[in-house]
Amino acid sequence: MDDGRFAQPTPVTLLPPVLRAEALLHGVSWSLAWSADLDLAVRTDGALRPPLLAALTTALAVPVAAQWRTTLDVAGTLLAVAVDGRQRTLALGSPRFATEQTLLWAQPDATAELRQLVAAWHMARADLAPRVVDTVAAATGLDALLARHDAQWPALLARIGARAQAVHAATQAYKPPLMERLSQDGLEACAQSAVLRIHLLRFVAALPSLDHDTTGHDVARLLRETLANMVSDSKQLRDEGGTGERSPLAPWLQALCSLGARLLPLVPALWLATATRAGVRKLASYFIAGQTVQEAVPTLAALQATGRDATLDQLGELVVCEAEADTYAERVLALLDGVAAVAGRQRNGADLPHAHVSVKTSALCSDFNPDDPDGTWQRVGPRLVKILLHAKALGACIQLDAEHRTVRDLNLQMLERALMATPELREWRDVGIVIQAYLRDAPEHFAAVLALARRRQLVMPVRLVKGAYWDAETTEAAAHDFLPPQWLNK
Repeated sequence: MDDGRFAQPTPVTLLPPVLRAEALLHGVSWSLAWSADLDLAVRTDGALRPPLLAALTTALAVPVAAQWRTTLDVAGTLLAVAVDGRQRTLALGSPRFATEQTLLWAQPDATAELRQLVAAWHMARADLAPRVVDTVAAATGLDALLARHDAQWPALLARIGARAQAVHAATQAYKPPLMERLSQDGLEACAQSAVLRIHLLRFVAALPSLDHDTTGHDVARLLRETLANMVSDSKQLRDEGGTGERSPLAPWLQALCSLGARLLPLVPALWLATATRAGVRKLASYFIAGQTVQEAVPTLAALQATGRDATLDQLGELVVCEAEADTYAERVLALLDGVAAVAGRQRNGADLPHAHVSVKTSALCSDFNPDDPDGTWQRVGPRLVKILLHAKALGACIQLDAEHRTVRDLNLQMLERALMATPELREWRDVGIVIQAYLRDAPEHFAAVLALARRRQLVMPVRLVKGAYWDAETTEAAAHDFLPPQWLNK
């Protein structure tokens, strides 16, 4: 209106009806209730959607006769669920029932059904929910396997125990050099302390940008700031009573960092910068074997002397155009030539080639897009098939490396297409993939890999890792307030 007055708003009814359905879960009939706003996510054609049924089946794998609540990840959509194990009822809602509670706040004359739906969430207790590890164990049948008492089970447990003791004895017999032991202790400390990990990673990430600093003053200043920030954050966590990863530094370590921050100005900047750069290069040498295969030969030989093998990875896998993807593919081919020239066609005790290379499939195109698998295959396929055929001709092994969870399944799809669409690769056994064990749905991913191996009728090598993206995915989940895809206790 031109006179600046606002028209009276038209009253709108915001309260959707509460819908109900019955579902058979683990042979028991459950009553479900949800707001009509969620109907599209809950069911289609009058039946509950399969992803929701699968999520509910997993959540209820461990029977709990109480009122408890949790959050379900249903094909990427978060749904809150309040469970009454005695009444066999399930109340579904938006995360934390926030939408439903807003409707109640906005409409004092809300229906009794909607009030009951929200009340079910408030009456349920999160601490009574089954542990995720118990739920996954029950859903995958692991609990039944562990409860077996047939005649073969004790013998199998004895064999597993003997193998574990042998592996433990072998690892204890290995005596790492001093620098390797110090680096391993340091990495373990960083994994357990967010203060150490965050500030040291920032320091290492910033150090290469100071290569222009010939006097050492900028490097020295960065080191002093890092130590001072570590002390400051540690004191704040101590005041807050932080625990776990957010625990403060040990008193002796905090005192050492504080002392270092005060004494470093007394050391000539050039000496300090030279020593710092040398230490970082030495630490990096335990992860970066060399800029060429020839430079990596001594490290590979030292590993093989201890009965270990390594997989080589071409760094610099971030690509932003197709020309860079071509460059990455050519570098992988050159890496294969180099490692095959050194290792030949020899195989190790696990019957895998000593010539072993890991490949980032997402680096084989500039747009590795899970929403466009066909288009991604058109870009990735020719490069990936070329690499696989070259590795087969050289007698080398290719392992598709870990990827961010959002593209993990697409990674497996690209491998499957390459193997099944190329006759020369269908029966090639020296190609595998990484499984990240820190993801909650790692068993489902392993089942998909196993299904591919069965279709090819051969054994595929699998590299099991904790997970390369724990910090990034945990931070992303916290920032966007969704359920992390990984186990939070690494």
